[in-house]
Amino acid sequence: MPSLVTLPLAGAALAALVLIAPASAAADDWKVLFDGKSTDAWRGYSRDAFPTGCWVIEGDTLKTVSGGKQPCDLVTREPYRDFELELEYKLTPGGNSGVLYRVAELPGEPSWHSGPELQILDDDKYRQNSPKNWTGSLYDLIAAPGDKVVKPVGQWNKVGVVVKDNHVEHWLNGKKVVAYDLGSDALKTLVAGSKFKDMPRFAREPEGYIALQHHEGGDVWFRNVRVRRLGTAAPVPVASGPGKVLTGKATDGAWVSLFNGKDLTGWKAHGQERWTVDDGEIHGVAVTKEYGYLSTEKTYRDFEMKAKFKAEGTGNSGIFYHSSLDGVDIKGVQVEVDPHPGMHTGGLYESAGRGWLIQPSEAAEKALVVDGWNEVRAVVRGPHVQTWVNGVPAVDYTDPSPKYTDGLIALQLHAGGEGKMRFKDVVVREIQ
Repeated sequence: MPSLVTLPLAGAALAALVLIAPASAAADDWKVLFDGKSTDAWRGYSRDAFPTGCWVIEGDTLKTVSGGKQPCDLVTREPYRDFELELEYKLTPGGNSGVLYRVAELPGEPSWHSGPELQILDDDKYRQNSPKNWTGSLYDLIAAPGDKVVKPVGQWNKVGVVVKDNHVEHWLNGKKVVAYDLGSDALKTLVAGSKFKDMPRFAREPEGYIALQHHEGGDVWFRNVRVRRLGTAAPVPVASGPGKVLTGKATDGAWVSLFNGKDLTGWKAHGQERWTVDDGEIHGVAVTKEYGYLSTEKTYRDFEMKAKFKAEGTGNSGIFYHSSLDGVDIKGVQVEVDPHPGMHTGGLYESAGRGWLIQPSEAAEKALVVDGWNEVRAVVRGPHVQTWVNGVPAVDYTDPSPKYTDGLIALQLHAGGEGKMRFKDVVVREIQ
């Protein structure tokens, strides 16, 4: 077995990353994710809150608890793109865990369906397994070297992950044990021959959450967990729903109202449906059997948008983005809006293309207020899209082959003459 398994590097300078901050980072750039007391930096995977049935604070450590209701993985409350992470861990006999990164929350799927994993394992217990599944390895893909230094069960080990410009390094007790490039042909070949071959989101997220894996079979303790971002200025928070803190750069645009509450300045109607302003609200009423749209005059590429809606009729609606219109023929992606529960409000539907891209989480399906006001929110950064329904995470999706990357925002009245919708508090901010 070679002393180091390395896929093609993104550049020679990256080989010098040794868990030391780049010149642009200072010592105080580190953010403590667990200080021995507070769990505020964490929540449960696909949960808004910290999963107390799965994890406890024991002394100055975070410790797994067996038998918790799944899913039990921990994820950071902030997503990370390029970063350096370090922590210490120890195991009981049979312990199994891992550190995952660039994790997306896929409805009904575990964290490892999207996030690559630095494996943490009682290697002696699982010697029959492939070395690609032992401690320090890129789980199931690249084995850490056989001469790595890993301390026995019950003793503390230190691991680290560096992600910079899609170049990734795994570190174990001060030694680099794995290096590879996300998106490289070499990695794609490995994935194609692995258990991940039918998981289209695996190792393809441009950014995502850091996760600590909860795995039944043995106890795991973590301590001294900290992270720092690489290559970009520290982010500032932007508006977010419970359990989700998206980040934007200080150069992101200010919030701008798309609707002045008085008239439809800045909007253009398409089709024969009736769009008016009523009591400070956009009021759309379907008067034919055809579709109708009210679009912005300005186009948007990367942005965050929020709007409140209320369905008074029985017809379907939606908010399109990256769209273009020829009469009432629209091309673009729709954030679904439907007056009926369980009809996928917050999901993404591509018009004149692939149809449903992704449907919303079960929690978001249940968040819809029938016959009342609801808020839908979307963040679009390149192929990465996130939506919320009344603050509940609905979709976290990266499109592997986006057809539309810029265009109008448009409100829809569905064909059939049954649409009757109200919209208000429609705001947008362009993001970098």
